[in-house]
This record gives sequence, structure tokens and C-alpha cells, in this order.
Amino acid sequence: MIELKDWISKQSFPNKPWLLLGKGPTFSRRGEFALNGFNTFALNHVVREESVDIAHIIDIDVVESCQDKLLENCRWLIMPRIPNVKCYPSEYMNLADWLKVLPVLARAEEMGKLITYTFSHDPVEADPWTIDALYFSSEIAMGILGRMGVKDVKSIGVDGGKSYSSSFSDLQKNTLLANGQSSFDMQFGRLADIARRFQIDYTRLVESEHSPVSENSYRSSAADDTTEQPEFQSLERAQKYAAAYQYTRSLCPRSGLSKDNAVLVPDKIQTMEADLRVFRDELEQTREELARVSIDLVVATERLAWSRQEVNEYKAEVIRMNSSLTSIVSSVTWKVGRAFTKPGQILRRRRKNV
Repeated sequence: MIELKDWISKQSFPNKPWLLLGKGPTFSRRGEFALNGFNTFALNHVVREESVDIAHIIDIDVVESCQDKLLENCRWLIMPRIPNVKCYPSEYMNLADWLKVLPVLARAEEMGKLITYTFSHDPVEADPWTIDALYFSSEIAMGILGRMGVKDVKSIGVDGGKSYSSSFSDLQKNTLLANGQSSFDMQFGRLADIARRFQIDYTRLVESEHSPVSENSYRSSAADDTTEQPEFQSLERAQKYAAAYQYTRSLCPRSGLSKDNAVLVPDKIQTMEADLRVFRDELEQTREELARVSIDLVVATERLAWSRQEVNEYKAEVIRMNSSLTSIVSSVTWKVGRAFTKPGQILRRRRKNV
């Protein structure tokens, strides 16, 4: 595998703008443009539909689903050192391990076209060659192009909303927003930030209904940096992720094996099986504890029902007593009795007698 930093230092491309291709609805309109006028950079499954200069894939299942077209449809394949498995970084397998599992990756390595880099969800200031992204792989692509020194980037299929192009209708069920984001709109602000950081002139070729006009073009000048992104724009998702993370972290702690090239794949598989047995035992214990809690909950629910019944009975008694008291107070006998027992009248009578 070739390190991204080393590859960039040795590669050169024609003096043409770059076209970033995504799976959004506007991808279907790519035929309206002369793609040979661009250097092309494909995101994920796009490589199965279009021949490109660079294909970037972050999820290992995308490699498997595109393997029939992958090698012939891209000159270069860029992947993170630890690929995702179902939207999450692999706990055990790194890219070197997957070479021994997927023949198409091994062939890409033999052909000298496999590029790798370190990926992180958070920026790493000490290492400018660690590529970060918060939401989608379009951010990674823009970061790579920025490190390549590219200054003119167009895009098509990098859209907002919640849908793919019809070319990828077969992926709607299993991969659409599988990372838990609310929509693809969240990438626009990040793309603008990255474009400004690397002084890239970024424009979408086709405006979609989910692409705000105000974000249509991000220029490198400081004058365009007039709007601020809302703070905590992903708070709801972050809270859900944090809750899920705390649970999975306690149940399934990271093994750290995915970063260790010295450990052989068979050893990793054995470790996985051992870990799975441990996790299964812990899950059984959790289920037993849940059963005990469920019994306690039933008892507490019954007691609460009895308490509510008692409260309702007391409430009915109070209402009955209040009704009786009202009847007594409003009766003629009560009024006459009160008239003869007023304290003021009794005192006046005593003074007269004296």
C-alpha cells in the first residue's frame, strides 16, 4: 500500500478542475456535462457506475458490492487504514488484513493502485495527514483534494436531502443514511469550512432542491466567511450516539488488534471468537438481571395500583364528607343555631344581665 502523503508528493494530474461525484439525485444529470473536461473523484458506490481517476471507499462492504467494476473503473483506490464495517471502524481488521480476505483488494495492491491514510472523526492538529470527517465521506474527499493542492473543485451528486439517485435505488434500503445522520444537508457547512481552509473554489454543477442557494458556491476569499454554523447543530444525534457508545463500550470494549499488523488474521479470528463467547456470557447475565428487574417492576406496578385505589377511595370519602358538610351548613337548623351562638351576642346578653 502507498501512503497518501508519499503518493501526493509523486503524482501529478492534468491541469483541469476536479469533479467530485456523489450518489445524490443530481448524479443522474452527469450526462449533461463533458466529464473528460475534469479530473474525477468518486465517492463509494459511484465507481461501479462511472470510470474515474480516483475512487474513495471508506466502508469495506462497498468494496465487496463494487468488486466487479472496481479495478477497471478507477486509476487509484484510496481507503482508510482501518476501514469501516457497517459504518463503524473495524475493531479487529485493518486494511492489511482485508487484503488477505478480499481478492479484489489484493489485486489492487499488486497493481500498485491502493492508497491509504489515517482517518479520524476529530481533527488532529499535530498530524496534518490524518484526515477527519464529522458526517460524510465527501468531507474526506475535499480534505484529500486540499492536501493535493487542488484549487478548483466542482461536484455533482453531492446533494442534500434524504435520497439517492435512481442509479443507486438498490442501495436505498441498506445504506441510505445508515450512519444515523438526519439528512445529507449536514455536509454543506463542513465542505465550506474545508474549502476555505485549503483556499478551494468549490461549486456544485447542478442545483438541487435540497441545496440552499446561499451555499451554492464557496469561495476562498475571507469576504465569504460571513455566516456562522449553528452551535450544537448535531446535538440530538450526539446524545443518541453517546448513549449507544456508552452501552457498547461497556459490553464490547475495543481489542486494539485492528491497529496491530504483527498479529496474523487467524489469530485475530480466534480472538474474535473468544471475545464473542465472553460477550455472549455477559449478555446472558444481563438478560438474567433484566428478568429480575422485570419481576420487581411487576410488583411495584401492582403496589402502585393498590395505592391508587386507596387514594381514589379516600378522595371519594372526602368528597362525600364535603358534600355532607355543605348540606349541613346550608340547612335552616344550622343557620338558626349559628344565630343563637354568635359570641358577640352572648357577651352583650351577659353585660345586660349584670
